[in-house]
Amino acid sequence: MKSLNKQVCMYLLFIVFVTGCSIMGEDPLPFDPARNNRRAYINDLAANDSLNQAIVEGMNFYAQPGCTYQFQVSGYLHNDCKLHSYRMFSAWDERLVAPVEGSWLKEGEQVSYSLSPDFKETGLLWVIMRNKNGDHCNEGISDFSLFGEGGYAANQFGINYHFLGSFTGFSQDDISPFTDSLHNRIALMYNEGAGVNVQKSGPHFSGYNEPYTMKFPYDFENPPNLNGGTSGFINVVFVSRITSESSGGDILGFAPREGLGMNEEPINWVIILFDSDYTRLWSTVAHEVGHFLGLRHTVATDLDLQNENDFSNLDDGFTDTEYCDLDGGTGISAEPGTYWCVRLAGNSLSAIRCSITARRNLMFPYEQPTLNQNILSEQQSSMIQTNLTVIQH
Repeated sequence: MKSLNKQVCMYLLFIVFVTGCSIMGEDPLPFDPARNNRRAYINDLAANDSLNQAIVEGMNFYAQPGCTYQFQVSGYLHNDCKLHSYRMFSAWDERLVAPVEGSWLKEGEQVSYSLSPDFKETGLLWVIMRNKNGDHCNEGISDFSLFGEGGYAANQFGINYHFLGSFTGFSQDDISPFTDSLHNRIALMYNEGAGVNVQKSGPHFSGYNEPYTMKFPYDFENPPNLNGGTSGFINVVFVSRITSESSGGDILGFAPREGLGMNEEPINWVIILFDSDYTRLWSTVAHEVGHFLGLRHTVATDLDLQNENDFSNLDDGFTDTEYCDLDGGTGISAEPGTYWCVRLAGNSLSAIRCSITARRNLMFPYEQPTLNQNILSEQQSSMIQTNLTVIQH
């Protein structure tokens, strides 16, 4: 982590008491990327077996001002171990913004943390388990969960439509009415399927005169410039081509596994392969926006498992979405911890074994050209609304 130029004191509200932060000297348990390589997702119901070990060695999650987060352990927890909310970094430039103390977490109970609304930025919170001596807690736990809720609007969000580069056969005059039709279909689906209103901004044009190619996975070292857009909206970016370092299926789009904020940071962009068929395109945009809002694929692909390095997460954890065994590779690879969700063109070899109901769900991992993929379950819809309350917009 980068050294701290200025440390800012932040207060966290615990479930039974209030404590302040203090500037600490030498860190007895310094942040160790080799150990701390597991991220927890808010309100995620997937199996997440690796989190049980990660919380012992150190894990992270992204926290928003004015929101409350609950840690819960349903299974075994050693009495000598303590949940310790240990460091908070800026999500954007890795500044250390607050060292904070922790609280005991007992089996079947919750510990709650709230970020003061006076704290204005998204924070990366590093959480570990420590024993009485202040060392890493070597005792395992089970059934660890992280939940969050906040005060941001649960029933609305907006989309900025950005067009990066030129698109064969389409002028800017053509794209404007095309975007209107595209948005109307996306907004209708989210309104009927999740009870959420979706606002529109754009189209916005980048100024690049040539077709633009985006590489997956994206490294953000030299991001392109986006022109225009409304603050507090999700940035959906259309490109002419998406390439992968490995061979495999055609990538239709990719998005962060969980959006950190509706802002201009490239890590929060939703990347979409432009297609003149708006019926195909709206489904891909709606699918990738679903990932931004915290939804998993209903069934995990091998790329999903590889990205998270957790082979317990075979599905989304919901009881009202249908599981089926895809049993096949995507042919696309990425390093563990890249945290991108990818939508692929066409059927996998085994997707035909999945029922029509399963394949019609918006979050089924593969495009189904002969089906209208516009279904969201009640639990998916509920997660969208809850997660919107903890995403700044």
